[in-house]
Order: sequence, then structure tokens, then C-alpha cells
Amino acid sequence: MAKERPATFKDITKGSNDQTEALDCNNFNLGYEAAAGWDPVTGLGSPNVGEMRQYLDDQFAKKSS
Repeated sequence: MAKERPATFKDITKGSNDQTEALDCNNFNLGYEAAAGWDPVTGLGSPNVGEMRQYLDDQFAKKSS
């Protein structure tokens, strides 16, 4: 779905899921940063339900014909 109709997900590119605790004295935070495309913070992004429904309707229509 994401590959065939990219509008089904809104890509989130800013933010992180850093923990508030630092490791040792190196001030190293655990977690990941959001990035363009798939990332461990937001996955594919925020779902667009209207686009997803349209995609699924189109898929069912193809199978019915």
C-alpha cells in the first residue's frame, strides 16, 4: 500500500524517541531520530485513513472485475 500509493502515509521526519536517561558519563541518549522514509520512530508515518480506504476499495474493485 505504501509503495503503490504513498499518500496513504504522511512521512514524519522530525522528532525522536530518545530516553531521558543517559548511559554512563558519555551523555549518550538511547533511542532513534525520525528520518525521511521508514524509520524506527514512526515506521511508515501517520496513516491517512481516507487514502487507505480508497486504496482498498480500488483493490476490491480490481478483484471483482
